[in-house]
Amino acid sequence: MATIPQINLNGTSYQALHDEYLEAHKSINKAIQAFASTTCNGRDFPSGWDDYYKARDERTEAFDKLREAQKYIEDVLVGISMQERD
Repeated sequence: MATIPQINLNGTSYQALHDEYLEAHKSINKAIQAFASTTCNGRDFPSGWDDYYKARDERTEAFDKLREAQKYIEDVLVGISMQERD
């Protein structure tokens, strides 16, 4: 769960926060799509299957980190949007 910025007179405006986090979300989506299109093929690891499986596990871990960042940004966007409605 993300700690949500509180919209206030002395802080960053709702619109600026929204636009910044929305742009970050779009960028992470692009990164996920680009990463998903990269190749991870057993034939690229002629040293053996162990290296391939290790690379595949590392790739999964990297995807998980991107998704975690994406979820954080989504939580902030929802949180600041709820404040705008109040």
